[in-house]
Amino acid sequence: MLLSVQRIVRNFIVVGPDQIGIKSEIRECKNSAREDACTVRNFSCKPFRSCSLQQASLDLQWLLTNNLTASAGYLHNFGSRILLGRDLGAVFNPLAGGLDRVVNLESSGKTKYDALNLSVEKRLGGRWHLLANYTLSKSFNYATSDQLPFFAGMADPNNPGLEYGPSSFDRRHRFSMSGQYKFPFEIRAAAVWTVATGTPMDILLPDASARLPFMQRNAGGRLFRAADELNRFIYIRQRILHP
Repeated sequence: MLLSVQRIVRNFIVVGPDQIGIKSEIRECKNSAREDACTVRNFSCKPFRSCSLQQASLDLQWLLTNNLTASAGYLHNFGSRILLGRDLGAVFNPLAGGLDRVVNLESSGKTKYDALNLSVEKRLGGRWHLLANYTLSKSFNYATSDQLPFFAGMADPNNPGLEYGPSSFDRRHRFSMSGQYKFPFEIRAAAVWTVATGTPMDILLPDASARLPFMQRNAGGRLFRAADELNRFIYIRQRILHP
């Protein structure tokens, strides 16, 4: 049996100009249909903090027979103080003659990934080779990639925790099998079969203009798996808020 344990911690710095933590940036929105969305100003009220990434892994491997190998592994990743943009509203810019959207840049995001991997490898003689693999994983993060360059704001700037939800690539279960056969004259044929659960999705307003402001991102397929579950949740929420 082979045993390996690994833990990695990485830190990297993101700072504003001259280390003072104040950043102002104007971006032009080309072909904008809204006059009040022509410019975006990004500010940071505080100096950016050091982003941190921690990784830990555990791998086990067993040689069951001369041609049969089994392995199990666990991986944990955690990142904190990731850069996010919080929409603070808009101010009138007399130079531009219109409104400027104000976005505060802050080190408040985080990301988390956990995965358990199981695999079995079998060699049948000198020609056949089979491999089966199963992964159970869970990934959560803030919508940093969706926001950059911070044109798309949060659904509710007063509640940034709603931006923390399942990653767009999150697949809880994934199983794959692969095989290879070696023909004479070094000719090889291989096949791969993979099946996995679906990825989550955002639940949008009827006009698809934005996400529901009281719900975490990518709630579809995770918190709600059917339309009647979502309708029941909205109905109960309305009854509680407006009895």
